[in-house]
Amino acid sequence: MFPLMDSFPNLHTDLSYLQSNRILEILHGRYGPGRALFGSSLPRQSAGAARVPVIDSHAHYQPPGHATGAGYMMREGDVDSMVRFNGRLGVGQFCVAPWIGIWSDCEAGNLAALAMKINYPGRVHPYLLIDPNYVEDIEGTARKFHLEHSFPGIKMFYYRTKARYNDPMFGSWWELAQRHRLFALMDNCAYPTFLRLTRGNTRTCTSS
Repeated sequence: MFPLMDSFPNLHTDLSYLQSNRILEILHGRYGPGRALFGSSLPRQSAGAARVPVIDSHAHYQPPGHATGAGYMMREGDVDSMVRFNGRLGVGQFCVAPWIGIWSDCEAGNLAALAMKINYPGRVHPYLLIDPNYVEDIEGTARKFHLEHSFPGIKMFYYRTKARYNDPMFGSWWELAQRHRLFALMDNCAYPTFLRLTRGNTRTCTSS
C-alpha cells in the first residue's frame, strides 16, 4: 500500500477494515491527515475499534411519533432518539436530511434540519435540499443556509426531482460549495436513467 501511495499522491486509503496496529499514526506521520478516508465498517464491526471520532455521514430524520420513512418502518427516527441511540454506538456526530425535505417539502425539511442543528450544536450537521421544481432562487437559498446557518452538506436526489446533478441551473450552488469546501450526498437512484439523460438536453427538471 505504501509504495502505491508514495507513487500516486491522489491515492487515498479507506479505513473501514484497516485494523493494523497504529495504522492511523503511521498514515498521519507519513502522508498527513488528508489522505485517510474514514470508514467504520458499521454494523459489521465496532465503531470504537476505529479509534477515531465517528460521524454518520448519511442519516434521516422524521418528527416524533412518526414510524415510517420512504415506505420502510423507521421507529424512533426523531432527533432526540437518534442522538441517544448514536451515543450508544459511539457515533458522536451525524449528517442529516429530513424525510419531509426529500419526499414532500424541501423548504420545511431545511427548517427542520436547522432546528435540529440549533438544539444539538456540534452534533447535527444538516444537508441542504433544494428542489428546483419549487425553489426559484437556488443561489439565494444556498447562500442563506450554507453561509448564514452553516449547513456543511448538499443533498441532491434525482429520483425525486428529475434534475441532473450537473444541470447548469445548479452551477452557482456548486461554485459556492467549491469555495467553501462543502460536501455532497448524491443518491444513485434511477442511475441508468441518469446516465442516459446526461447525453440529452441540458435541462430535465419537470414540475410535479
